[in-house]
Amino acid sequence: MTQLGLFDETGFQEKVPGPDIQLLALSLWRPWDQAIIHGGKRHKNRTWSRPSLLGQRIAIHAGLKYDREGAEKMKKAGLFSPPADDASPTGIVGLARVSRFVTSSDSPWFFGPIGWVLSEVVALPAPVPCRGAQGVWRVPADIALQVLSQISAPTIHVTNRSSTTLHGPGRLWSIMIRPRPQYGELGDGFVSDLRPTEGDFARLRTGQITVAEYKDRTVAMWTANGTDHLVPGKLRAMTRIEGSSVAVQSGDTLFCSCSRELADRGKCHRSWAAELLSKVGWKVIRDGVVMSARK
Repeated sequence: MTQLGLFDETGFQEKVPGPDIQLLALSLWRPWDQAIIHGGKRHKNRTWSRPSLLGQRIAIHAGLKYDREGAEKMKKAGLFSPPADDASPTGIVGLARVSRFVTSSDSPWFFGPIGWVLSEVVALPAPVPCRGAQGVWRVPADIALQVLSQISAPTIHVTNRSSTTLHGPGRLWSIMIRPRPQYGELGDGFVSDLRPTEGDFARLRTGQITVAEYKDRTVAMWTANGTDHLVPGKLRAMTRIEGSSVAVQSGDTLFCSCSRELADRGKCHRSWAAELLSKVGWKVIRDGVVMSARK
C-alpha cells in the first residue's frame, strides 16, 4: 500500500465525493460589461440561445479587449457613459440571472437576432481576477467561492465528529491533531491550518500550560502569517488522495472529537477556530447555532 502518513490504514485512492460549486460565466468585451452592471443594459445580444441557462445566475466577466467603437456609440446614443480603458476593470465584475430569450424588443440595447434578458444584476464590491473564455464557461471552484463570498457569506459548520445531525451537506474535514482513520476521525481529509500542535497539546495534558495559554499559542500559530489563508475561497483541505488539496466550500464541516460542553466553555480548539472563521468572512454554524459575525 502507498504510504501516506496519517492515511496508511485507509486505502483511499478513490476520488473523494463532495459538492462542486457550479457557476457559469459569459465573457464580454469591455465596457459592455459595465453597461450591464452599471448602465441598465438588460439584453445581451447573441446569435444563439441556451435554454438550460434559463433561471440560472451567471457571472459577468470583463475581458482584456476594450471596444472603443462600441464605447463611443453607447455614449453618443445617450445610453451610458462608460469608463475609459484604464478605468475599466477586468475579471469577474458581477452576477446576473438569465430570465428569458427574446427575438424582438423595444429596448435600445437590443440588436438581435437573439436577446438574453438579464435580471437581478449585482455588481461585485471587488472584481475577481480570472481568465475568460469563449461562449459560456465554467468558473473554477476556488474563484467561484471568491465571487459568491462577496454576495453572501459562505457557510461552514463546526462541530464534533459524532454529532452527525449537525454536519453540513458538504464534505467533512478533520481538524483533530492526529485523527485515527480506522475510527472515522479523518472524514474526507483534514485542514492543517486549523489544527493545534501535538507539543502544545501534550503540555496542556501535563499541566505545563493552562487552557488560556494553549488557546493563545494555538491562535497565534494559526495567524502567524495573517488570516488571508483562512478566508472563503482560500482555506484549503488535504484530501484522501496523496498530495491533493481543495478549497473548503460552503456547506462543508470542520470537526474534532471534543464534547459540545467543552466547546461551549471555550476549552476546545474548534470553538477558537469558529471564532476566527467568523471574523474572516465565513457564516459559522457551531454545534448547530449560527454565530454572530465578529470583527
